[in-house]
Amino acid sequence: MKRALPVAFVTAISLAVVSPIALAGRQGGSFERSGWVVRQPTRWIVSGVLQANTAHNVIKPIHTILVEPTEDAALAAFAKLARHDYPDFTLIGSLATRVPDAGRCENSI
Repeated sequence: MKRALPVAFVTAISLAVVSPIALAGRQGGSFERSGWVVRQPTRWIVSGVLQANTAHNVIKPIHTILVEPTEDAALAAFAKLARHDYPDFTLIGSLATRVPDAGRCENSI
C-alpha cells in the first residue's frame, strides 16, 4: 500500500528546488556572491621632508596617515601638523598617496 505524501512536505521540497533556480536567473544565470564595498573614509599616506631652520644640511623625513576628502586637503593638514610638531624645521617637500580600501563585506561569510 502506497502512502500519500503530505501536501506541506511536497510544497517545501518544491520551494527548496525552485527558489535557488529563480535566484540564479536574477543574477545572470549563476550563483554569484552578493557582496558590497564597505564605505570607508578616504585615507592618505603623506610623506614629507623637513629641513632644519638653523642648519641647511640637516633633513628629516616624516610620514603619517590622514583621513581627508582630497589630496590637497591631506597635504594642507600635513603641512599644518608639520609646523606644529616640528617648529624648528621647514617643510620643503611633501607627497600624498591614497591608501587603498581595506576589503569587501560578503553576506555569505
